[in-house]
Amino acid sequence: MTQGKNSVSLAILATVAVFAAAYFGRDVLLPFVLAVFLTAIIGPVLKRLQRRLPLGVSLGIVLLGLAVVTVGCIALFVATAWQIAAQMPTYSSRFESYAAQILELGARYGIDLDPARLGTEQALEFGLQFVGAGLGSFAALIGELVVVLFITIFLALEAALFERKLSHAFEGGTGTSIRRSVLAIVEQIQKYAATKTLINAISGVGTLLICWALGVDFAFFWALLAFLLSYIPNVGSIIAVIPPAAIAFLEHGSLAWTGLTAGLLALLHGVVGNVLEPRMLGRSMELSTLVVFLSMLLWGWLWGLMGVVLSVPLTVALKLVFAEFEQTRPIAVMMGERVPEPRSERKKGSRAKPVAVNQAQPAEGVVVAASAQPKRKKGRTR
Repeated sequence: MTQGKNSVSLAILATVAVFAAAYFGRDVLLPFVLAVFLTAIIGPVLKRLQRRLPLGVSLGIVLLGLAVVTVGCIALFVATAWQIAAQMPTYSSRFESYAAQILELGARYGIDLDPARLGTEQALEFGLQFVGAGLGSFAALIGELVVVLFITIFLALEAALFERKLSHAFEGGTGTSIRRSVLAIVEQIQKYAATKTLINAISGVGTLLICWALGVDFAFFWALLAFLLSYIPNVGSIIAVIPPAAIAFLEHGSLAWTGLTAGLLALLHGVVGNVLEPRMLGRSMELSTLVVFLSMLLWGWLWGLMGVVLSVPLTVALKLVFAEFEQTRPIAVMMGERVPEPRSERKKGSRAKPVAVNQAQPAEGVVVAASAQPKRKKGRTR
């Protein structure tokens, strides 16, 4: 009993120490975690290239592709920021015009719509502040991307030799089980990171096509935003729908056009999140909605906006680690979305069904299944 209490106390203290280190060391840990996540994404691609090309050439191709994507995202962000700044006076005047039309319409029907009560000016100011804060956070992140890319290079070099080092470090007996557990965890994390990134890319491409077809400004930027926000289940897809729909309203001034934009984007994220993602990721990587919400609050408090984006991947990684060991497997079960089937139910379902026998056969004879009896043919016999 005392040993169990000591184990629980040590686990609580270790958890508190880990989160304290994550909070106070976020300036160092956040670039490292981003680099680990990027390494997990490019890991499967690097393995496939290594089968045909040398390690140095494969690593160079992957890192060059990653650098091109990063530079492209930065260029897209800068261009969109300039365009939004140039269009902001136009959007502001249109918003005030639409608000005046709403006030006029309310006055016709005797409804007093005071702008101060409605808070239209405050809403516009808050929206501009929110966009500015988001762009500022992303701009601060761009400054750290160079450091992240350098860390990714070294991590990718180590990942290529990780399995060999692990096999030499842990040999025989308990070492073999430790090596298998570590490799299984790494493989599952790589699978999640690569598959989730592919799913998010589908959401981004779908957002791009919808915004481009409906004539919504900054279609590429909304696609990039949808790609990043799709790492946050449920909440991220809702946030990704609002800005394009608002821009569509300010552009066209039509509620029907705005509803069409929002409806198509919501349908896209609903199909990807509820149909495609569970099939591609599997049930072992699903999280409870409460766990997702709490993880967003926790990692957002620790690391800000990027903590919110990375909250679900980090929590899924923790769940995979907990599921690998018998002592922590109950924690992984509690973090999951579905209740696993009880073992008694599995055993009952795995038993073979009793075969019906023909009671007309004698006891000493061969028992023949009723389903195996020959069927008589209907109709005339020749």
